[in-house]
Amino acid sequence: TINADPRLTPTMVADYVGALRDAADVTLASTPENPTIKRKDINQNGEACAADWASENCWGTLDKPKIIRVTGQKDASSASVALDLSGNSKGYGVLIVEDADLVISGNFEWYGPVIVTGYRVGVEFNGNSRIHGAVISNDTDLDPGLDEGWVYGNTLIRYSCEALLLVTKTRAGTTSLLSGREVPGQ
Repeated sequence: TINADPRLTPTMVADYVGALRDAADVTLASTPENPTIKRKDINQNGEACAADWASENCWGTLDKPKIIRVTGQKDASSASVALDLSGNSKGYGVLIVEDADLVISGNFEWYGPVIVTGYRVGVEFNGNSRIHGAVISNDTDLDPGLDEGWVYGNTLIRYSCEALLLVTKTRAGTTSLLSGREVPGQ
């Protein structure tokens, strides 16, 4: 079930993302000439991290999660995509997309929170995505007529205290878990 959490305000999400900006391990920024960052097969089987820990294709490991920040181009039409991720990709940590949409297709596996925030933003999952942690779509425009999330295919989004605590413990000083609740499985 996907529900809004009334305890989590747009301001709280924006403040959290603002506090993490300087701590980002990987920052990808779109430009007006290239508004969509396209990536494929990020950190497949941990190969990118083993080869070069500083690589922009190393999106963390179980032992060392990363903060990944992607900035987009603000678009009043709500048509801008900051990150288009496809293929077989895997990561651990906090994935932040600001000021444009996040579109994921293919086989994507993420451990930790995925946060999409900014003016007229949303998130779209296609294919076989597996999110273990949380997904937050924080549209600061607050227009009730706009959709903030689309889920297609065989996507599973599972709230995971374990994945969130992994990020909290290994990124001490940059992240904290204020509350959580376990929901019995089906």
